[in-house]
Amino acid sequence: MEKIYTTIKSKGIMGIYWVSPVFILFMMFGVPFLADEEMSGNDRNVFFIVFGIIFIWLCYIIYRIYKMRYVINNNEITIHGAFNKNVIKINEIEEIKRSPIPFGIRLFGGLFIGGRYYLPGIGKAWVAMTNFKDGVFIKTRASENYVITPKDPDDFITYVTNNK
Repeated sequence: MEKIYTTIKSKGIMGIYWVSPVFILFMMFGVPFLADEEMSGNDRNVFFIVFGIIFIWLCYIIYRIYKMRYVINNNEITIHGAFNKNVIKINEIEEIKRSPIPFGIRLFGGLFIGGRYYLPGIGKAWVAMTNFKDGVFIKTRASENYVITPKDPDDFITYVTNNK
């Protein structure tokens, strides 16, 4: 049986991500308008192309954030993060518990909502989070660490523990 856990998005995190494309749109149309006489046709075209690509990339990031989910199926947890997908075998889980989202140093990944982090006291971990309060820490027998933020963390932990 498949069970899907969604995430609760932090208003602060999403605010940052929604302000960014709005700012890029303002830059894309405002700068050429304000610098009407100083920008040649080629400069304006390059400007629109560069900022258009940045705008599309930011919209794609927001789309991926809203698609983040954690799927439990066939004795596996599939973490659909912002840009990557991780699969954890439930029978390989050594420890699973509620955890506050710790401060960490990003090692790999372009967003603070996901990627590879170094977390003090834990070590290296894959993080896929959308808020700062509903953390679940998962440690596998292969010493891989994961920090995720499912919508109902207690139900998530209970479901995983009961299906080991």
